[in-house]
Formats: sequence, C-alpha cells, structure tokens
Amino acid sequence: MSSPGQSVKVGEEYLGSVISAILGQSSRVLVYTTTDSQLRWAYLQDAGAIPKELKPAISEFDSLMTSIKTYVPYRHQKIAYLNLGKSLFVALDQGQSTKICAAFKQIKDFVRSTSLEWARYQYVLAFLISASSMSAIMVPLARYVSQQSTVATLLWASIAGISGASMSVLYRSHDLILDPNSGRSFVILQGACRPILGALFGTFLVLACKGELLLAFAKDHPLALYPLAAVAGFSERFIPEIMSHLEATP
Repeated sequence: MSSPGQSVKVGEEYLGSVISAILGQSSRVLVYTTTDSQLRWAYLQDAGAIPKELKPAISEFDSLMTSIKTYVPYRHQKIAYLNLGKSLFVALDQGQSTKICAAFKQIKDFVRSTSLEWARYQYVLAFLISASSMSAIMVPLARYVSQQSTVATLLWASIAGISGASMSVLYRSHDLILDPNSGRSFVILQGACRPILGALFGTFLVLACKGELLLAFAKDHPLALYPLAAVAGFSERFIPEIMSHLEATP
C-alpha cells in the first residue's frame, strides 16, 4: 500500500482504492482512476493544501465534472473524464494560475462540442416525432373534410407549413444553434414545438393571402398558396417580419 507523497503504480492500493490507470504523476500532484471507475487526484505538497493561486483549477475541474455528467452523452463520458483528469494534472503541476485556462481548453472544447451534438440529436428526434404525429392526424382529416371548404385549405396550409419546417430542420441539423446548458427537457420541448410553429406560420400566410393583406395574387391559386405556406414554415423569420410590418402599418 502506497501513502501520499510516494511514487505509485497501477494495481497498487492508494488511499483506500486500487489504481487502475495513472493520468499524471509528479512530485507535486497525482491524478488517477480506480478499479471502481472513479477519477481521483491528490495534491502532494504542503500537506495536501492547495495554494490559493491554484484553487481556480479545482473549481474548473468540479464544474466540468458536473457538465460531463449532465450534458455529455454516456458513450463519450469515459474519454471525457480521462481528458479532464489529464487537464487537471497539467493545471496543478505547472503551479501557475496564468496557465489554468490553457490547461482546460481542450477538454472544455470537447465537452462543448459533444454536448451540442447530443442536443441537436435530441432536438431533431423530438421534432420528427412531433411532426410525424401531427401529420398522421392532419392529413386524414384534411382528406375527410370537403376540399372546397376553408377548413380543408387551412389544414393543407398547416401541413405545408410542417413540411417547410421539416426541410428547414433536416437541412440545418448539423449546425442548429442550441444551448445544451438550457437543459435536456427544454431542448426536447423546442424540437417538439417547431412543427407547431411551422403549422401556425403556414396557416397565417394562407389567411393573409386569402384576406389580400399580402401576396393577393395567390388568393385563388392553391398551387401557389401551399408552396408559400411551406416557405413560411421553412423560415423562422419570414412571418415574424411580416407581422412586424403589418403592426407598423397605419
């Protein structure tokens, strides 16, 4: 059994745990993983008291530990924890507060990219489930009602808006702007609500055309109305800009 301050090896017991891998070891600090999959570290100088100038490194370490557990997909967590341990070793072993940010930069970038990838996956999946469910209800209903009725026109406009939203999300799936730190539930809610927004935008545009508020040429031309509804669903700015313009019109 090794004690604090001594050189340790894989397979030895250290502070009550068996070491499975050493991520960094020097006369100043030891960072290692245990056989029960725990990431641990020990500061070996000054009786284990962390110097004041290095305490921000511990705060950064604790923050990233929480971020990895919360936002990084499980399949990436192991490599993330290993990289975090190596970053902590570099930050503490250098003994310079000015180099702490640089020591953690790589792992912070990794956490940011993988959590964003996971958030995009959840957003798109929630969107597809919501869009499929809405379409499964609205398409049969649109076919059931009289095709000459206003209800049918608005239903098909909503479906076109959902189609436009689908094109937008699938086209931009690799660069969707999301905030993983907002929480998994919120990201899923955003994705699930996007088809609803597309349907509302599509419906609004058709009503505006029918009411001759804008694009009056499409009033009696469904082949023009529905592509326009799809465009409204595709763009998240098109309808809000039109509504702002209408609001400002005396």
